[in-house]
Amino acid sequence: MARLKGFTLIELLVVIAIIALLMAIIMPALNSVKKKAATTVCLTNTKNLSLGWYMYMGDNDDHIMSSEDNGIDKNGTYVGWCGVPHNVNGSPLSNTQADPPVTDEDEKRGIEIGVLYQSCSAQGLRCSLWWENCPILFFTDH
Repeated sequence: MARLKGFTLIELLVVIAIIALLMAIIMPALNSVKKKAATTVCLTNTKNLSLGWYMYMGDNDDHIMSSEDNGIDKNGTYVGWCGVPHNVNGSPLSNTQADPPVTDEDEKRGIEIGVLYQSCSAQGLRCSLWWENCPILFFTDH
């Protein structure tokens, strides 16, 4: 009788181990690519928001788009696209406040506390760490 030639169990296990090792090397690289893609989406969205704010400023004598005083949910949490203007001490100001008048710096501080400004969903980061991961030029040219 002729003996059939085929792979031994050891040879098959070695091939499976090599494939598993290659997958262990490739998978983290694929995760980092996915994270970079999510960061790109974040940067694109942020760029579009900034562009809209700059366009508003260009059409309105370099005044920053104002935020809403009434962006509060039923629990008292602010949920507006940007925060109300805040003075240097961090106290909220009214958009209709006349004395002292709301300045562009007050408006910037309000935008910085807003829901859209602080979040980069690609990393789930907020506030100062956000700038290290989703950097853009934002109101720095004026």
